[in-house]
Amino acid sequence: MYGDDFYLERLREGSLVAYEYFFNRYSGVLFGYAFHLLQDRQAAEDLVQDVYLKLWNNKAKLRPSASLKPYLFRSAFNAYMDMRRHLAVREKFDRRFFVEPERTSDDNADSPMIITEMGERITEALDTLTESQRAVFVKCKMEGKKYSDVAEEMGVSIKTVEAHMTKAKKKLGVALRDYAPAITVVLLLGRDFL
Repeated sequence: MYGDDFYLERLREGSLVAYEYFFNRYSGVLFGYAFHLLQDRQAAEDLVQDVYLKLWNNKAKLRPSASLKPYLFRSAFNAYMDMRRHLAVREKFDRRFFVEPERTSDDNADSPMIITEMGERITEALDTLTESQRAVFVKCKMEGKKYSDVAEEMGVSIKTVEAHMTKAKKKLGVALRDYAPAITVVLLLGRDFL
């Protein structure tokens, strides 16, 4: 019977048998770890799937002498932290656009409705993006990360991040143009979409 070292080398060469070997060997314990972190079965399954997808996408970059088990657990923890950051950004977004702001006597009575409608339109617009476009947009614009950091985190080139941002800005600009004052759209997307 061959061990991890043998299958790691085959995985680096693109072997589906080796990939299946590592999935069968570690996915159960990785799921237990993810479930411990998330306390949600579906979220834990999604996290494990993301870790294995990342493993496959980055197989050629794996060091031959590396132990895969710590790599998988580190990837799971990093994915968990990314999910937490994403949830924090989403909660901040929801508070900003969906929670009724405190009113002063000068406030327009319609302003909470306008803010709620704006939040709904932005959410709908974000949902029109592909998963990659949305991930890049959220990381760059909402989390304030640099393109180079996002590229490294997602395992893609900086040019790919730039392309996703360009497409996301165009789609969001079109989707939000009729619903939001120009200044809000410019602040959210930047001037280059106009």
